[in-house]
Amino acid sequence: HLLGRIYFQGKKQPQAAAEALAKALKLKPDFPEALNDLAEVYLTQGKSAEAEEALKRAIQVDPEREDSYVHLAKLYVARREVPRAVTTYERLLAVRPTNADALFGLAMLYEGRGEDKAARDLLLRLTKANPKHADAWYQMGRLAERNNDLLEAAYAYRQAIAAKPNLVDAHYNLGFILKSQGKLGEAEQEFLEAIRYRPE
Repeated sequence: HLLGRIYFQGKKQPQAAAEALAKALKLKPDFPEALNDLAEVYLTQGKSAEAEEALKRAIQVDPEREDSYVHLAKLYVARREVPRAVTTYERLLAVRPTNADALFGLAMLYEGRGEDKAARDLLLRLTKANPKHADAWYQMGRLAERNNDLLEAAYAYRQAIAAKPNLVDAHYNLGFILKSQGKLGEAEQEFLEAIRYRPE
């Protein structure tokens, strides 16, 4: 197993890594770490079906292995199999209700389907569990702004900036909200901050 990781991460030799991991799994078929690593190797080789099977086996062997669920859900998202991605994230949240990747990933899938309230509820759960999750605050701001709740949007963008000061889009969006409220001095400050972090 360790040899496979060395080939994959250190030497960037996915075929050698796959062979070493396959040998590890012959010796110990119920080895979730090796299954997870093998799935990663398969994905770099464009072998989506094989990666899916390895991740499903990893979850079967260890139903509480969070990263296997996340990788499997992202695989489904990449294949545009949204219902399967949703189900995978939901299964993970049943095991780990505060998993940040699952809460955020599922919120983005709900938003993509136009289910803004469900997306907002998940982002709220995430920010309660992890108040410094800048991307969650930023997405909450976007959702609130889209639904014309400018007070919530401004609050969320400020939280995003507090967690990650170089989040340029949060500065821009907050600047436009402040400008629309006639707070021109504050708006200018946000635009200047955005330019400072992204001068081009």
